[in-house]
Amino acid sequence: MAKYLKASKECEIICKQCVAKNEEEQISKSLQQTKVSDAGAGDDNHTTDAAELHECSSCKKNLAAPLFNKNQLRNKGPGKQRCIQCVASAVSAENAALEKKKDDEMDKLRAETRAAGKGGGKSLAAACREAAGEGERVTGLKPIVLGRGGRGKWRRGGGRTTPGAGRGRGVGK
Repeated sequence: MAKYLKASKECEIICKQCVAKNEEEQISKSLQQTKVSDAGAGDDNHTTDAAELHECSSCKKNLAAPLFNKNQLRNKGPGKQRCIQCVASAVSAENAALEKKKDDEMDKLRAETRAAGKGGGKSLAAACREAAGEGERVTGLKPIVLGRGGRGKWRRGGGRTTPGAGRGRGVGK
């Protein structure tokens, strides 16, 4: 992790893989805590009220409230709530599909670069697209096209309607 200063604070730069790993650890830690709390509640022979049970919309099980995220219980209505395990499996499936899509795109860009051959503008453009794709894959930031449109109209008169305007003092007299 690299460190940098931002607004007189020292901050850390964290890569996408580390962020995903931290999220997975946080989810597994919350699952372990709910399992421990459920085991503790079972030892005391407490009966669970029907109000504390919620149905998961994915696995269709009636589960206790601690097995759901607060946001799922608070913001989603009955029939739309998902338990922590179902949310985690959906997130991992979504991440796997996204990774596969990115792999396919990179394979396509590499094949395009090989097909362009060596020399000429097509091979340079293909290599630039491949490099931009690799950079996006590593950083998660899409490339920005700079300098589109050439030098700008201010060098050619800026769209003035009167001919000869802005060409010096003595022109046109």
